[in-house]
Amino acid sequence: ELANPQNIYGRDLKNSNQKQANNQILKTLTQKIELFVFRQEACTYCDTLEKHLQTFATNYGFAVEAVSPDSSISRYFKTHSSPELIKQLQLTIMPTVIAVVNETRERFELARGAVSVADLEDKALLLAKYLGVSGQTNEPSLKGLQAVENINTKEEADKSSNIQGEKRGCRSCQER
Repeated sequence: ELANPQNIYGRDLKNSNQKQANNQILKTLTQKIELFVFRQEACTYCDTLEKHLQTFATNYGFAVEAVSPDSSISRYFKTHSSPELIKQLQLTIMPTVIAVVNETRERFELARGAVSVADLEDKALLLAKYLGVSGQTNEPSLKGLQAVENINTKEEADKSSNIQGEKRGCRSCQER
């Protein structure tokens, strides 16, 4: 198989095959993880992320639940109020999406702030690669995928983020 087809038809075919393989990887990943979105009331970024996360979850079959510190309710997901959990995970920016591996209960930050469906797909493919979910992706590295347990401070979280200085979470959330 050609690594880099030179004509348009070959490139389109390669991209189509890669997209099908990635879709299968994401559908397989749904059996291994559950997603939790951490949100709060009066956060405009939370609603945007939740809408994109709902599309992503529907496309691939991911189970998603919302967690809030203030008893606010998500329009898209079953919501639990758990300020203790948010404090324990040291989450300071909302919205944040955490993937929990079913077998090991290991947690990974999948997204922070308002992100697109494509961003969620890219991060989920990185997680699948890290977890060894079958299939091939063209992602060259695992940069940007950070286990939640390894983020101990807001400064470390900011350094580990792919956002690199650009804050897309709710301003009031960042100031807390």
